[in-house]
Amino acid sequence: MLQNFSRILVLSFVLSVTQLWGQTVEDVAETRENLGEVVELGRMLSTELRAWREQKELMESQLRLDRQALGQIEAQLEESGPMLDSLLSERSRLKEDLEAYRGLIGFWQEKLVVLQQRLGRLVTRFHPGLKADLVPKVRDLESIDLTGDLSGLKRAFGICLEVIKEANTYDKEIHLVTEIHRREDGRNGKFSVIYLGLSGGYYFSGEAGQAGRIIWKDGQWSWIEETELLGDLMDLEAVLSKRDQPRFVELPFTLDMVSSP
Repeated sequence: MLQNFSRILVLSFVLSVTQLWGQTVEDVAETRENLGEVVELGRMLSTELRAWREQKELMESQLRLDRQALGQIEAQLEESGPMLDSLLSERSRLKEDLEAYRGLIGFWQEKLVVLQQRLGRLVTRFHPGLKADLVPKVRDLESIDLTGDLSGLKRAFGICLEVIKEANTYDKEIHLVTEIHRREDGRNGKFSVIYLGLSGGYYFSGEAGQAGRIIWKDGQWSWIEETELLGDLMDLEAVLSKRDQPRFVELPFTLDMVSSP
């Protein structure tokens, strides 16, 4: 019986040692695994720390460069301060000039629209010779868009000056021309026509025995027959053609101050 008890104790010890040995092996393996993770973590931390230090040095170096650049910019700004103030003042002046320029453009646009309309009406009252010269220019003027760019305004202004200048020059002179009109016998014939500027004039034909005055009436130039003027008008024509010496010739003349151009 004692022998059997001894065998039981030995078996129990063996089992206990075997169990303890198994637990010890597992603990050692786990410990080794933990130590490996710790070592790896340390290595990673060391690498990150080294990279952070390198990045810090780069950032500090860049910061020094940025501070130097900022100092240079501040110095340049301080030096250019008076120039900047001058530029701002010039900008303000240019802005005022631009507003004045726009106002002037608007003013001339309004004036040219009115002048365009007046010349369009006035050209209908020009004598045939003058009308032939100026109607194309007035039509060209009417085709210009005065609300467009500055080139259109310049062109319109130039045409207005041309028309007004030519009309004024014509109005200061006496013009002797030949025109074809219907005679009393129903046939067309040549008439000598004397225009006193834009104020009207006279017509005559020695061949047809006709003469008279040209006046603005009922919205058009009308020929008013006055045969008794034929002799005086023929004398005037001789003087104007320099076939006779200058002398006084009395002729009736009516100027309508309301309807005359």
